[in-house]
Amino acid sequence: MEWMDQVYELASSDTPRKALGVIIENFDRLFEAAAFMEADEVCRAFDVERVNNTSVLVSLLMATFVAKDRLRGRGALIRRVEERLTELVPDRVASLLRTLR
Repeated sequence: MEWMDQVYELASSDTPRKALGVIIENFDRLFEAAAFMEADEVCRAFDVERVNNTSVLVSLLMATFVAKDRLRGRGALIRRVEERLTELVPDRVASLLRTLR
């Protein structure tokens, strides 16, 4: 899952929008290949503490929403993203996560 390192780097650079593309592209690829176990591993392994950009964190949940019933680790990812967002933007957590659970 080398692409996760790319996401961490892009998210901390001055081009975090590119991280969104990497996330969406790779989850789409996994879902098209029906590689739900691998996608679930990404959900479990993704280190939200390495990301300070709220758009990147929210994009993880957006990208995985379509397969939420097939990704057992997504619930834990949601909790970790929620905790991280609470650290970064406590006043916006509810509105950012409203439709992504």
